[in-house]
Amino acid sequence: MGITVNRIAGNSKYETSLKVAKEFDKISDISKIAVANGEVLADAVSVAAPAAQNKMPIILAHPKNGLDDATKTYIKGEGISTSYVIGGTSSVSNSTQNSLPGTKKRLQGTGRQETNAEVVEEFYKSSTYDNIYVTKSGQVNKADEIADALEIGRAHVWTPVT
Repeated sequence: MGITVNRIAGNSKYETSLKVAKEFDKISDISKIAVANGEVLADAVSVAAPAAQNKMPIILAHPKNGLDDATKTYIKGEGISTSYVIGGTSSVSNSTQNSLPGTKKRLQGTGRQETNAEVVEEFYKSSTYDNIYVTKSGQVNKADEIADALEIGRAHVWTPVT
């Protein structure tokens, strides 16, 4: 196809999320971020499609330890105007939310389905849609079972190279 593929990888999913954010920044200056739980990825998957559409990296936070120093330093230097926090306080702590720059907006529900509904209401304001995709709710027995939702998110924003 005549394209170059670059692997983006870190020593952990947290480091990888930071490296992906830095790659986003090379393509387009970022002004918004989405911060989601890095241990249970349902909220990160929930915001994946709107994050891609809005050129908004997803930063993974540990539910208890928050953001590491390298991620905090990166975020501080980016001129972020809006920080979306995806999930409740047991997913991303108030302390982590308060450390974020710009306007802080938490999108949460009483469970992952309601959190997803909040994400949909925030980022999809149209009253009509051509397609709606339904996948597993994230109540899974194996980590790879949530992959359907991730793939739909990618398909929603993916444009084939011709």
